[in-house]
Amino acid sequence: MTQASRFRDLLRQDRMVVAPGAYDCITAKLIEQAGFAAVYMTGAGTAATLGYPDFGLVTMSEMVGNAARIAAAVELPVVADADTGYGNELNVFRTVREYEKSGVAGLHIEDQEFPKKCGHLEGKQVIPRDEYTAKIRAAAAARRDPHVMIIARTDSRAVAGLDEAIARANEALAAGADMVFVEAPQTLEEVAAVPRRVDGPCLLNVVRGGKTPDLDLKEAEAMGYKLAIIPGLLLQSAVGICERMLAELKASRRHPLPVQEMTVPEMFRRFGADEWDALRDRFRAPARRGGIGRFMRLAERVLYRDGLILMIDKPAGIAVHPGPGGGPNLEGAFDELRFGLPHPPTLAHRLDRDTAGCLVLGRHPKALRRLGALFAGGQAENVYWAVVEGRPPEAKGADRDRSQKAEPRHWLAHGRGSRGAPHYHRLPGLRCG
Repeated sequence: MTQASRFRDLLRQDRMVVAPGAYDCITAKLIEQAGFAAVYMTGAGTAATLGYPDFGLVTMSEMVGNAARIAAAVELPVVADADTGYGNELNVFRTVREYEKSGVAGLHIEDQEFPKKCGHLEGKQVIPRDEYTAKIRAAAAARRDPHVMIIARTDSRAVAGLDEAIARANEALAAGADMVFVEAPQTLEEVAAVPRRVDGPCLLNVVRGGKTPDLDLKEAEAMGYKLAIIPGLLLQSAVGICERMLAELKASRRHPLPVQEMTVPEMFRRFGADEWDALRDRFRAPARRGGIGRFMRLAERVLYRDGLILMIDKPAGIAVHPGPGGGPNLEGAFDELRFGLPHPPTLAHRLDRDTAGCLVLGRHPKALRRLGALFAGGQAENVYWAVVEGRPPEAKGADRDRSQKAEPRHWLAHGRGSRGAPHYHRLPGLRCG
């Protein structure tokens, strides 16, 4: 089932669909995670991401590009602003084809002259009604997927009054539009009149500080609206929060407290880090016996230094401590390791995504296991440990002599817990410092 058909199913339900406005993939994902059923790609927000006001300065290709990114980022139907269709009926035909390829579930096309401007600004002009109807007819004919919603927007209320807007809306439905969008009714009575007088489903644009009075969405649903878009909610909020944070930073010369505290891994999880980590593991070579595959990948990338303990504090924190018998100080340890150290969340994931524990690297298995257990709060069975040596410590006699000659083929002993029997594996190419 396509997102377009899912969107039509949503509109058949008894309740009104609410689609907050997204201007990029970040805001689209937040809308999805908040539990909304659909996303609206705001044209004003898209223009703002490019540094422009909503004055019709953004091209069709730029708008389609943003729509495609947003549609790919979420598993929700996306309804997109398509401005005026970027020309006459021929341009509208191509516009619909391009938007459909982007993966949107629907798009709205308006009757303003080009270049257009935000529907809640003064000074708008509209094209003649017959030209508008021709563009809607072209839009409906251009669809390859009949489920893609063609939403006919009219801005004529501001220019010619509500009666003209209602007449245009009904002619657009007769020309093939699936829904109408009467922009900026100016009183609650006008808001209520639109779905009562229009012969098809209606969209309500909720713009705080605009020309339409503020109303509860439950009221709009009771009036008969099938779709409500809230295009400026996140854009206006982001601008306000950014200005506040920047003013605080400038005044205090300190990093301001965020609105919501979260760690770096928590932030990345909002944008699919867990799914991408799982995908990476899916294509790696299967782990060798005893889980050696994970430790092989770690050991081959971390520069060895005697007695360093890397504590992995789920989900992301890493602390480096001197090992038994001294070892480099904390600052020096980071200097030695950062060359080949994977990003902390990646390192933690490679050990065990479901277990908080530690990885111990050094030359003294028993001491390091005990110290690792101490750092892990005494839960020795949650400690993963590995010891890199120039020879396997259990080798004796001729085997010991042969292993000594094998350098720089070093050995990795690995295990779990305080009583686990170690396993030894050769690591070609690992250089010990």
